[in-house]
Amino acid sequence: MSNRFAFIIQARSGSKRLPNKIMMPFYNKETVLDIQVNGLLQHFPGALIILATTTSKADDVVVEKYTGNNCLSIYRGEEENVLKRFIGAAKAFGVENIIRVCADNPFLSMGYCGTMIDEYFKAMPDYCSYKFMNGTPAIKSHSGLFAEMVSLKALERVINETSEPLYCEHVTNYIYSHPGDFKIDFVPVPVILDEYVDRLRLTIDTQVDFVGLQKLYLAVLNKYGKEFTIEQLLAEVNNDMELVKLMTEQIKQYAK
Repeated sequence: MSNRFAFIIQARSGSKRLPNKIMMPFYNKETVLDIQVNGLLQHFPGALIILATTTSKADDVVVEKYTGNNCLSIYRGEEENVLKRFIGAAKAFGVENIIRVCADNPFLSMGYCGTMIDEYFKAMPDYCSYKFMNGTPAIKSHSGLFAEMVSLKALERVINETSEPLYCEHVTNYIYSHPGDFKIDFVPVPVILDEYVDRLRLTIDTQVDFVGLQKLYLAVLNKYGKEFTIEQLLAEVNNDMELVKLMTEQIKQYAK
C-alpha cells in the first residue's frame, strides 16, 4: 500500500535539556503531542499520522501511551540518527512524501501546513517549507509555527551522500544547505510574522520554554478559544513583556 503523504512526528523521551517533555501535561491533561495530533485530525481528516519514536527503553512509556490510538501509527527507530528513523518510518508505511513535525511545538499552525501541502503538490519539489525575507528557513527559526515537507527519495539521497552527525540529527538540513543539488520550494513567511524572525520562540526546549508557553497557551485559549488566529497569538505575546524578554534570552542562548 502506498500513501500520497503522511505526517511524521518525531518525539522521544530523552531530551537533554528537558527530559520526558513529551509526556508532560501541557494543557489540562493533554501533552503537546496530544494537542498536535488532535489539531491534525481535525484539519486533515483521514490523513496518516505516524509517531516516529526510538527503540530506547526510555521510550517504552511513549509507545505504551499511544498504542491503541487508532488515529496514530507508531514506528520505532534509531535514537541519534533521526534521518534514518524518518526513512524507516516512511518505508514501513509506504509513504512517498513526508510532512515532518517536531513534537515540541504547541502552536503548530494547521493553516500554514495546509498551504505548504498545496504548494508542494503544485511544484513537486524535493523539499518545501517556509522562509523568512532575510533567507532564514523557517525550520531554523524558533517560531514553532511551521512544518516542512520532503520526499522520501530526497531523504534517501541524503543518507547515501553523507554520514555527518549534523545531517543525521537534523533530517532536512543537508537539503536546504545544498540548494544547487535539490529542487527546493520556499513559501514566503506571511508578512505579519517576518519581523519576528529573531524574537519569537514558540518551541519547547527547556523548562523556561515550557512554563512560558503553557501560560501563553492558556491565555490565548481563554481569550479567543482553540481557533485563535496568528494575529491574536502575536497580540497576546506582545502583551506579555516578561515572556518577550524570556523568548529573546532563550533564542540567544540556544541559537540554531
